[in-house]
Amino acid sequence: MNNTVTQQQIDEIIENGKVEVMKLGEKTTLVKFTSKEGFEIIETSSCVSAENYNEEIGKGICLERIKNKLWAFEGYCLQKELYNASCLTAKERAEIELKQLTYRTGKLNAFVNKCNNLIENGELIPVSEEQFALLVLQLGAMNAYKSLLKTRLEKWED
Repeated sequence: MNNTVTQQQIDEIIENGKVEVMKLGEKTTLVKFTSKEGFEIIETSSCVSAENYNEEIGKGICLERIKNKLWAFEGYCLQKELYNASCLTAKERAEIELKQLTYRTGKLNAFVNKCNNLIENGELIPVSEEQFALLVLQLGAMNAYKSLLKTRLEKWED
């Protein structure tokens, strides 16, 4: 596992997110960054005199502050991941994996059921027929994997 946050990671987060810039009053720039996951960071920058206001400079200052926050957030996430990897037993990791798999399988199952209901009513589904068939296969594989993980945990020997 990589134990560092990189400039490339931070740049990719910014590139994949949405940056909105607004002018507040006569001398303040507000920047709202929304990550692709929906997390929002808001920063402001102001100048002393309205005659000196420059939106691009204000935006640059705000984006730099947002990037600094992302460094901290990403660092925390990595530190937590490294800690968990070093502290959790193999059984605990398998239990976490089962919990995550159960959640994801439930979401996919709900989507497949929704599509089946649409098909039964003669309505269009939000994916192509080929993608739907692949999703059904994926759901079957995920359920088989979930069953295998449950069995492993039931038979776990410490």
